[in-house]
Amino acid sequence: MRIQDFSIICLSVAKGAGTRDLLSGYVYTQKFFDNFIKTATSQKVLPLVSNVIADANCQKFCIKNGIDVSGIKPPKHFVARNIHLKAQLQQIDTALEGTNIKPVLLKGAIQLFDGLYCAFGMRNMADIDFLSTDTKLLQVLGDLGYSINGKGQENKVDEDANTILNSGGSHLTPRVRVNDLVHLEPHFLPVSPMYMDVIPKAFETETLPLPGCDNLVQPTLVNHLIHVLVHTLKHDRDTLDGGISVRGLIDCELIYEKMTPEQKLFTEQYFTNNNAKNLWISWRSLSDWVFRDAKSAIYNSFGSFFLIAEFKLRSLGYHWVFMIAFFNRLMRLFNYKYWTTKVYRKHAKRLVKRDFWDRILSKFKAVVSLSLIHI
Repeated sequence: MRIQDFSIICLSVAKGAGTRDLLSGYVYTQKFFDNFIKTATSQKVLPLVSNVIADANCQKFCIKNGIDVSGIKPPKHFVARNIHLKAQLQQIDTALEGTNIKPVLLKGAIQLFDGLYCAFGMRNMADIDFLSTDTKLLQVLGDLGYSINGKGQENKVDEDANTILNSGGSHLTPRVRVNDLVHLEPHFLPVSPMYMDVIPKAFETETLPLPGCDNLVQPTLVNHLIHVLVHTLKHDRDTLDGGISVRGLIDCELIYEKMTPEQKLFTEQYFTNNNAKNLWISWRSLSDWVFRDAKSAIYNSFGSFFLIAEFKLRSLGYHWVFMIAFFNRLMRLFNYKYWTTKVYRKHAKRLVKRDFWDRILSKFKAVVSLSLIHI
C-alpha cells in the first residue's frame, strides 16, 4: 500500500467516514495486515487503523481465512486509555482551583476535551504536554504525587530557588506518577528555542476556555495550527526516533479544515510576515501530495520537493528514519540559530552520557541489519 493511500484511509476515519469500503480493492492476506499494522505503528495512528480492522466485514474475513490481527488493540482499548488520560488532567484542573495558574494544553492533550477527530479515542498520545511558566505549578503536581522520572535530573534553579530551563531546552524534566499510563511534560516554551521566532509572542496568554475545565486552557485555533505545524515539520524532524508522521499531518489538516476562510488567510499571512512563507508552502504541498494524491505538488517549491521526498523515504522503513534524522541533525550545525539559542549545549551534555551512545549504537545496528535484509 502506498503511503498516500494509507494516509487517505486514516484521514477518512478521523473525519468520520464509514470503514466498510476503505480497504476495498486490496487483497486480504496475512502479509497485508502485518504491513498495515506495522505502518500504523510507525506513523503513530494505531487507533485509526484499529477502527478499520474492527469493521465487521473485515473481522469475518480474517476469522474465516485464519488471518491473525491480534497485533493491534481494539478501538475500546484506545477509548479507555484516553478516558484515563482525561481523568489525569481533570484531577490537575481541580487541584488548581483557587490559584491563578492557567496551564495551556498542547497538541494531543487538547483532543481529550475539544476533539478534532470524529470520535473519542482516535488520537493516541505517548505523553501529556502543557505550557506554563508559573513554577508554582510544579508544587501542585508534587502534591498530587508526581515526581521526576527515575532516570531524569532536576532542572536548574535561579537565586530565588525558582526552577528554570536548562540551556537549549523547551520543557522541564517529565513528571511521572505510579499507575498513570503516561508522563507529564511541563513546557516553559512551546517548541525548541530554535523555532520560537515563528511562535506568536502572546501564545501563552491568547487562549480559549477548555470544555469541562475551569483552569486548564487551550490555544486559539490559529495559534494551535501554528504550534502543531512547527512541531510537526521542524521539531519532530530533528529527533532520532521521530520525523514527519501521518498523525502529525492529520492533526494539521483537521485544524486547518476547522478554520474559517478568514482564519486560513490570516495564518498564511502570519507565516509570510514571519519569514516562514516557505514552510507554509511546503506544508500545503505535502498535504496535497499525501491526502489528495496531487503528484505535481512536489514541484511547487524546493522546500516542497525535499519535504515530500523526506516523508516518502521515511515511510519506507526504520533505517531511513534514522538516516534522515541523523542527516537533519548534521545540517542543524550550519543553522546559526542552533548556536545563538544555545541548543548545542543541550546536545553536548548528551555526548558524555553512555546511555546516549548505547542508543545510537543499537539504532545503527538495527539500520545495518535491516539494510542487509534488503540486499
